[in-house]
Amino acid sequence: MIENAIFLSEHLIMDGHTGEKLEGLKNQINNLILIDYKKYYFNFGKKKFEEKIEEIIFKNDIQLIVLNLGDARVIDPEFIIKISNKLRIKICIIFPDSEHMFEEADRYYAQCADVCWIFNPFMRANFENYGYDVYDRFGLSIKFRKKMEIEKKYLISFIGAADRGDRKNYIKFLSSKFNNFYIAGYGTSNGKLSNEERDIKIQSSLIQLNFSKVQNPNLNIYSRVSQFKSRIYESFLLDTFILTEYYAGIEQQLGDKWESVCFRDELELVDKINYFSENLEELEYLTRHFKKIVLENYETNIVAKNLLHKIEKTKFKNKIFIWDKNFKSRFLSQRFYFLSMFMINLKFKNALNELNYIRKNIKYIKFNFIYYELPRGIYHAVKQIN
Repeated sequence: MIENAIFLSEHLIMDGHTGEKLEGLKNQINNLILIDYKKYYFNFGKKKFEEKIEEIIFKNDIQLIVLNLGDARVIDPEFIIKISNKLRIKICIIFPDSEHMFEEADRYYAQCADVCWIFNPFMRANFENYGYDVYDRFGLSIKFRKKMEIEKKYLISFIGAADRGDRKNYIKFLSSKFNNFYIAGYGTSNGKLSNEERDIKIQSSLIQLNFSKVQNPNLNIYSRVSQFKSRIYESFLLDTFILTEYYAGIEQQLGDKWESVCFRDELELVDKINYFSENLEELEYLTRHFKKIVLENYETNIVAKNLLHKIEKTKFKNKIFIWDKNFKSRFLSQRFYFLSMFMINLKFKNALNELNYIRKNIKYIKFNFIYYELPRGIYHAVKQIN
């Protein structure tokens, strides 16, 4: 049984999905130490950061590291492998956006993991094809939802980034068809809502919408890729029906009635909105049906318990990291971001650590990455000071 573990996360935002993951893990692990690794890295620099992590592992007899991987390449994968092999510690890495981060980052960091925790079962084959062990469940908590008895004021609603992918076209089309359509989030006049406001608006809607297309700033081909969004589970937990743009993997997640909640184009979406608005008994039945599936399979304590059981059963791997030029260049570019952050904040020892790493790997430098990361680091450093 796992008694002592570290949870490393790029951000520790307790009222978001990170908090929900932690609720389940805390209920299964006696001593779970939480570390915001980006803050740690900024405060201590690369060398001291790695020494601090190793010190915490020794002092607390750590058996497991859970790494909630963000989109910035902060932690050196060779450091993860070194401490795992040296101390025989199992590593579980959470890959929240593998649908569009797999090729650039996830398939490399997965070399450091004994178990890869992903959220979409459709992505399992991508990881397993490289020989990685996978756990594919996303956990939510009813405690994190603001549940109320609210009148259904809106026919449909969408709460999220309205300016991404082809959802702009969907929203424009629906706005011309339906007057009772509530929209909020980035790129809307209502702006971003608090979690409580979001939950209230969802419950005030007869039908909530979900769009699954992803965006990737580096490659336009990703406009063809679809992604699981937790909004689907959230809506059912709040007793609101949802219609979602189809994404690969929904069949495994929601079972044999999955097609009732899916659309593939604007006309099918309008047809389903009209149909369910006139067939409320069926809408309510399906909402209860899918809520039951979510509670039985994707509640955070169930997900965490099954994850830890899998980790315990998984045989420890002696790990080797394989670099490629593209990943090395992208990882190296992140050093320039921190270099400028450290220099602006007068953390010269930390800046020297970054320079030493850059010097050792200078042949992998791509100048277009430097032009992007140096100014970005300066901007964030000045913003942090102000």
